Amino acid sequence: MLASAVAVFTVSGQYPNPEHQVMGAAATLVLGLVVGAAALGLGATNRYLDLSVFSLLFLLVLALPLLRFVPSVYTIVYERDLESLFPPFWVFSLSIPLMVLVVTELALSGRKRTFSAALMVAAVAPAGLLLFYSSVIVDIMSSFAFVTLPSRTLYAYGACVGLSSLIVVGAAMATRGMAVLGVLILVATGLFLEVTSIYFYDGISRYWTFSKIWNPYSVWVPVMAGTVPGAMALLIVLARVIFTDSTDQNGHEGYASAGTAANPDTTMFQRKGVS
Repeated sequence: MLASAVAVFTVSGQYPNPEHQVMGAAATLVLGLVVGAAALGLGATNRYLDLSVFSLLFLLVLALPLLRFVPSVYTIVYERDLESLFPPFWVFSLSIPLMVLVVTELALSGRKRTFSAALMVAAVAPAGLLLFYSSVIVDIMSSFAFVTLPSRTLYAYGACVGLSSLIVVGAAMATRGMAVLGVLILVATGLFLEVTSIYFYDGISRYWTFSKIWNPYSVWVPVMAGTVPGAMALLIVLARVIFTDSTDQNGHEGYASAGTAANPDTTMFQRKGVS
């Protein structure tokens, strides 16, 4: 979040109203400090309270770049030229998957760890790639359709957030005794990204705008937005299958130490601390 605020400050001069972007950067910075303070307190209170706090913070992070596309808000924002108040979506490409990781880890902390947490940390990479490069596509689409079809822009960003979140959630589930469901989510998401990205190789479909936009970007943009993240999601599945940990004495996959097994509510944050 702090890096996102710095990025917004850096690019503020490229916008018609730089002072608005500075205000957006300040809001991002404040929210980042709140997230940092909450992270420092992880494990010190009830995990359900931690889960509630981070779920709320996650929604606030999403609201910063996406609120202006809500149908009841976009007209006011557009007519009063307030778009620059909202930071660009791409600066949150890493923050969003990390927030999903924290929320998912807290939600599943009641289950025993059955595989290395490195698997879900690795899932942040394809999720971040998806968000960063898909934002390029959606930005181009919104420049053609923002006035007439703002809801479709919101749906497009929502789909990007949803797909990136599924990658992280699927990987997290695969490390918390829900390997089959987690693998199914990763495979389905990976294959969907592989197939869907092909339809954006030559431009943006007229489903999203009134007419097809031909070749508005390099072919590498949809490749990095969908093809590569999809392949990485499938590689995570492969890693989960190949490097399955040894079976413990009860016949279940075991990764957790004796101390962790005795206390299933222990999260990776409580064991390792939060920097």
